[in-house]
Amino acid sequence: MTGGTGARGPHQPRARAVAEQRGYAFGLGSQRPMLSDPATASTYQVRDAAPDWRSCSAIWAPVQAARASRDQLVELVASVRADALCLHLNPAMELVQPDGDRDFRGCLDRLAELAASFPVPIVAKETGCGLSASVAARLRARGIRHVDVSGAGGTSWVALEKQRCEPPLRGAG
Repeated sequence: MTGGTGARGPHQPRARAVAEQRGYAFGLGSQRPMLSDPATASTYQVRDAAPDWRSCSAIWAPVQAARASRDQLVELVASVRADALCLHLNPAMELVQPDGDRDFRGCLDRLAELAASFPVPIVAKETGCGLSASVAARLRARGIRHVDVSGAGGTSWVALEKQRCEPPLRGAG
């Protein structure tokens, strides 16, 4: 993941090169900052290091994707020359963030709207908590053909968000 901050970690060029060499997709960090500050766009420009890789643009589905117009989302994807748009479904992470978004109404309907007409594939992404079979079936019924459940057994974003809380949350993560 990358983007949204002024710093590009030293591992990113190597990770991009490995992703291209092995044919792995590479996910950008959430483009939420680009919606309010277009000047952050340069921090998401990673195609130069690996022009032939598969990359995924990313945004938080229930809020940013719901509030942004289709044209804004198309522009976010085009600005980084992404091959897909990952829409994050991370309610647990949002619930533990002090400034998290907690209104998930209309999320599945918005995913269906985008899946029906978006110029690149839509990927429903749940990081760290997985997707149940029933949720996967509901996504499929709405036209979502790709899911990403990365993070299982890896980074716990809920635990990381818990560390940002003041006072710390007990029992989360």
